[in-house]
Amino acid sequence: MDSPSPIGAAPRLKIDLMFEGIRYSESLGRAAEHAFPNYYPYRFKPGEADPTGQGKADIPYLLTMPDGTSIRIKGNGDSPWRIEGDAARGYELHHDARPEFIPVRFEPLPQWMRAQTRDGFPMARAGVSLHGDMAIVNVAPGCEYFLHKQDGVAMRCTFCSYGAPDERTAHLGNARNRDRPSHFAVVRIAHLHDLPGADALPANVQVPVFGDVNRHD
Repeated sequence: MDSPSPIGAAPRLKIDLMFEGIRYSESLGRAAEHAFPNYYPYRFKPGEADPTGQGKADIPYLLTMPDGTSIRIKGNGDSPWRIEGDAARGYELHHDARPEFIPVRFEPLPQWMRAQTRDGFPMARAGVSLHGDMAIVNVAPGCEYFLHKQDGVAMRCTFCSYGAPDERTAHLGNARNRDRPSHFAVVRIAHLHDLPGADALPANVQVPVFGDVNRHD
């Protein structure tokens, strides 16, 4: 974890995992049984070993480092990072090229989130997420840019695993049938300095994108 980087070891590791993700392991799959679930399931790549036989698997939403740093889990079959261990002896974050490992834990699923909403949707997947002692309620827990492609590539942010609109966004209309992103699409802008007036915005702000970023000029 030692690092000469001026940003420090924990932030650098968080950035690495945001982009590189974590590849599937039996330990990661077992952790999903008791951890807060990820909205976006792990999707196995062509040729990747798939013990589920389903092409996708539930994985935890958030892991926590020894210093308390929380990191959102992004599944990636090409990642050098993997999880080993179990709930009894603890979980470990390993890198293929390094002998050392980092002990980690997963955000647990509270008992109250095992219930269902009035319309029968699992509470844990209804747009409420927990980050340590902070709860976040997403009015639109899904991004339309996951659905739309440009030159065969999804328009979503490279680091993002927010997920596509589904039953959670039914109150906004059926985004899955639109041929282009609508004004309801809300994405996280990775490089806010590219937008006019961005220097006045908080670093983690979410801004609406109306199909074309140039409309913010």
